[in-house]
Amino acid sequence: HVGTVLRLTRPHNRELVSTMPYGSTVPGDEEALLSAEVPATPVVAANKQQRAVALTVLCVSAGVLGTLAYQASIDERAAPAVAEMDVSEPGSMSTMKKHGEKTGLSRYTVSGTSSLSSSTETVLTPTDSDATSETVALMEAMSSLRYDSKFLFGHQNTNYIGQYFLDKDGTSGYSDVKNGTGSYPAVFGFDFADVVENGISFTEHVKTAYSNGGIVAFDWKPCNPEKVNDACANEVYGTPCKKILGESAKPYGYYTGWLDTIIDEIKTFKVDGTKIPIIFRLFHENTGGWYWWGVDSVDDVETCSDEDYKALFNFTQDYIHDAGIHN
Repeated sequence: HVGTVLRLTRPHNRELVSTMPYGSTVPGDEEALLSAEVPATPVVAANKQQRAVALTVLCVSAGVLGTLAYQASIDERAAPAVAEMDVSEPGSMSTMKKHGEKTGLSRYTVSGTSSLSSSTETVLTPTDSDATSETVALMEAMSSLRYDSKFLFGHQNTNYIGQYFLDKDGTSGYSDVKNGTGSYPAVFGFDFADVVENGISFTEHVKTAYSNGGIVAFDWKPCNPEKVNDACANEVYGTPCKKILGESAKPYGYYTGWLDTIIDEIKTFKVDGTKIPIIFRLFHENTGGWYWWGVDSVDDVETCSDEDYKALFNFTQDYIHDAGIHN
């Protein structure tokens, strides 16, 4: 990994000694990473001839494995698309569509280059008439970026979880990107699921991002409010979007309760009284079949129709605005 130095020595007492970048804040990480035993005395071929034979075998083996891997990749690309499974066959999958079954049968294609032209540049503004000036400025900057040949580099949880650190408080300033490149990424990504389900607060992480000129983006993978279990957002079941919109007791209660937790968290995103603007990537990857708000169905009934998806998106936006959040 760029910018990471790991030095291992084995003294005569067989104790492992390590040098970790900016330390590890999780006790036991070093032991887990360095637990593989290294033989005290390496096995060495008896003479030069044996070593030469061993080296030749090693090179040939590597060449054979490389050839097989290359051929396997060619075969995979040439293989025809998997046919739809007949769910009526004994022992086949249930009628519930599985992860990505719908969208995984065909490859995505690029329709062409962007038709945006700087000569017809338009500036986008928030639909929220009460949006803060910082939020308006962020959206204007993002809309201008559409006409640029550059893009912004982002990193999920960059100052929360790293290769050798876990900074729940957000006060250490660590980041694998900064450690490797000398600067923080342009976009700091986080997940509101950590706030709702794990009780994590990203207040200090967000303040660090904003203070360093970064853009803050939150996605959210809420559990299916109609069937809350370990599968969480991947529980493609029922018609949760429709039930939330219809204010059905449990789904509506779960969903709005989670939103209340998110709202309380956003209210803490301030620096010197300035409300930090964030991008809420609500219901992302909606063209896939792996989340309950996606395009999948159960028993030929969509878990979230296009109309319900749009209505739930707008409901969520209005619910947050009505709570006084405009950043």
